[in-house]
Amino acid sequence: HEYSTAAKAQGLAEQQRRTAHVHSNAAAAAAKDFKDTAEAVTALSVVITALLEKMDELQEIIVKLTNPNEKMEKLVPKVQEILGSKMMEYGFPPGLPGLFLGLNAFNAAIHGASAAEASQRAALENGKNMLSTAFMGQMPSKEQVTEILDALKASLA
Repeated sequence: HEYSTAAKAQGLAEQQRRTAHVHSNAAAAAAKDFKDTAEAVTALSVVITALLEKMDELQEIIVKLTNPNEKMEKLVPKVQEILGSKMMEYGFPPGLPGLFLGLNAFNAAIHGASAAEASQRAALENGKNMLSTAFMGQMPSKEQVTEILDALKASLA
């Protein structure tokens, strides 16, 4: 009886070790950061440009939908599809996980920006905030998107 308890404990410990190893590998594979602030600004510019290119299509959806629930059902998946496909170009996984990981990576770039990169940090923060609200179905105007895009590009000059 004593042997079986010890064997069970050893087996359980081994199973926990393997599980922890798998989870840490999955987290490490899923976590992604931009190599530097400039790459984050460029990526955000690409994502926001994709949003701008689809603004007319998205506005058509917004105009047709008066019910907030319908808006969430139809608009949010479309926005996520547009943004998600661009995030994949930077190595993020597809779908919602990639969007969340992308937002986390933009946050990391904002917090990791040096004092010399203050204009990039500000442009990234404004762009990321706009992206977060668009991602939840609150669409900015074309003018707001263009203004943020211009600020991102200017921060790289």
